[in-house]
Amino acid sequence: MLYLLACTAVEAPEPPLPSPAEEPGAPVEPADPPVPTVPPVDTGSAASTTIACDDLPSTGTFVANLDYIPTFEDFTFSADGYLWGVSLYEGALTRVPYGGPSELLRPGVSGYARGTRFLPDGDLVSVDYPNNSLLRIDVTTYTSTVLTGGLTSPNAVAIDESGDIFLTQVTGRILRIDPATGLSTPLALSAVSNDGLSFSPDYRTLYLNSDAGGDYQSLGLDAAGEVTSPLAPFAELPGPADGMVVDACGNAYVTQFEPPSIVRVRPDGIVEPFILLPDDVLAVAVNFGTGVGGWEAEHLFISDWNGEFLEYDAGVTGKWEPHL
Repeated sequence: MLYLLACTAVEAPEPPLPSPAEEPGAPVEPADPPVPTVPPVDTGSAASTTIACDDLPSTGTFVANLDYIPTFEDFTFSADGYLWGVSLYEGALTRVPYGGPSELLRPGVSGYARGTRFLPDGDLVSVDYPNNSLLRIDVTTYTSTVLTGGLTSPNAVAIDESGDIFLTQVTGRILRIDPATGLSTPLALSAVSNDGLSFSPDYRTLYLNSDAGGDYQSLGLDAAGEVTSPLAPFAELPGPADGMVVDACGNAYVTQFEPPSIVRVRPDGIVEPFILLPDDVLAVAVNFGTGVGGWEAEHLFISDWNGEFLEYDAGVTGKWEPHL
């Protein structure tokens, strides 16, 4: 995958060559026996019931570099207080309590995993980029099944309030995927390669960024996931982006490569700087904590392709997520 930064190309590590195409519903190798663990102690702060959306901090405050967390292209948080993801370099299903250590649950899940999110029923979905497929992972047995195959360079995923999966591809084609059958429905076609995506707090608007430029678009949807307003420009970012997340007030926090940073896109489309990251950081994913197990609800957690994992206080909680 190639990111364009102004006039300079930043090349990501080459993913392994795809293995033969996998069929939807095919199991992907038996899992090793589950690793018994004790649920983490809840040391986090629960989401505030009142949020002063007109008085948010103008910048995020650095908290910590969590150096016990492996590198993830994307990650997510479970309701019981763990960070989950498929590690970038080991390709291993991994679970991490706040404070560590990380727990390798099953190796060889994907040669290059991208978008990763929990479904409301507790299963995990993760993009298997080399095989152009979307995996469904049972988090109790660690077995994975191809939910949807035949995709074209799939990237990020988002889950709506009913549990439907929304997925971006390098072609600009945006899909809605049934979590039970894996059947996909095309919703829109963007003129640019889309990367990160996230819903508004009411789940009626899907926001999308691009890894090819500063495009930031919106797509209106109803409760059934049908399009109510076409894909349209919403804001202009400083440059190419990757991961993004939306807070409870409707502001989006979007990664930027040059300079390394997080920008905030307000609900009125105004873009403002929020966090200036260290020069050697290539931020690829950002998520709010859940307030459970030490993952503070008002903190942003940022995955860096170069090995850092950073925590910043954003002064606001993330929007409600269907699996929480």
